[in-house]
Amino acid sequence: MVVALGFWGLWASGHHRLEFFLALNVANGLLSTFNSPIWQSFVPGLVPQEHLTAAVRLNSFQFSLARVAGPLAAGITLRTIGPSATFLGNAVSFLAVLAALAIVPRRPPQPHTARPRGSTWREVRDGWAYTARHSSLSLAVINITVISFFGWSLNSLLPAIARDHFHVATTNVGWMAGVYGIGGVLGVVWTATLGASVRRSRLAVSSLTLWVIGIALVATSHRLAVGLAGFAVIGAGHVMSGQASQLAIQTQVPEQYRGRVVAAYLQGIFLGAPLGAFALSQLSRLTGLQAMLFVSAGALAAYVVTTRFLLGGFESLDATQPISRIRIDEAGVGESVGDGPVGAVASPRR
Repeated sequence: MVVALGFWGLWASGHHRLEFFLALNVANGLLSTFNSPIWQSFVPGLVPQEHLTAAVRLNSFQFSLARVAGPLAAGITLRTIGPSATFLGNAVSFLAVLAALAIVPRRPPQPHTARPRGSTWREVRDGWAYTARHSSLSLAVINITVISFFGWSLNSLLPAIARDHFHVATTNVGWMAGVYGIGGVLGVVWTATLGASVRRSRLAVSSLTLWVIGIALVATSHRLAVGLAGFAVIGAGHVMSGQASQLAIQTQVPEQYRGRVVAAYLQGIFLGAPLGAFALSQLSRLTGLQAMLFVSAGALAAYVVTTRFLLGGFESLDATQPISRIRIDEAGVGESVGDGPVGAVASPRR
């Protein structure tokens, strides 16, 4: 909320310098590294275990709905009341979030989760060590990092895609983002109709396939209508890929490690998306936007084929019981100490 007020303050005061807005964006990114793992980690504490899948889907639904409503609302307010009031309205909207947090029931920590806290670096290292030791968690992080690099990063290139590939005004970016969100909503509805019958491994493969198809649709035609259909397909793949990985983490990781594993998962997004945007933008300068889009789709296709047929597949995501806890020694080496039936999941990496 403070950062949102900062954007409004800069605009309202006439300080429209790019470096000021970049600084606020950096601050927003830093705060997200703390905020996002917390939001993701407390979802299992709000609902019974048997309703966790539905809760994760509902979380995906509201995220996708926001991707539809956000750009549309921003476009309307920018045209009617101007940028200053739009920035202020965005800041005020955080009051609804604070009100929701105020009424969320507080659950006391479970006795087995109490543990002495180390340094921040030690906490991060523990999370990565725990993630690397279990193939299902490593796969979830690798999936989201690859998708962020070759897929999510395209969101940063939407203005260039609109201007140079579809040859339309950059004001159409709002429509592209809105259709992206509509695809996400449809993806949530579709997975909800399937219920618990669909395995997470199949969901992961399906989502990656949708990413490939959607990006290929955008690349093959310079018509905006075809591109919008492609972005709808991408939006569905986006939500489904997130569901597959998040459900694996939320159901398999004990509470005392969940926050750190979620942080490792989100670091894949925070690193993959900006690095991918930079790399793909440089590639587009050398080869053109259309060739860059085909490279992105081809890389995702190669990843899913390689993982599916050469690296053992995505089945480790399907486990439904908690994996073992590990004790991290000073050298960063983990030792299993047990916190559930390890045999129900892929064995730790040796």
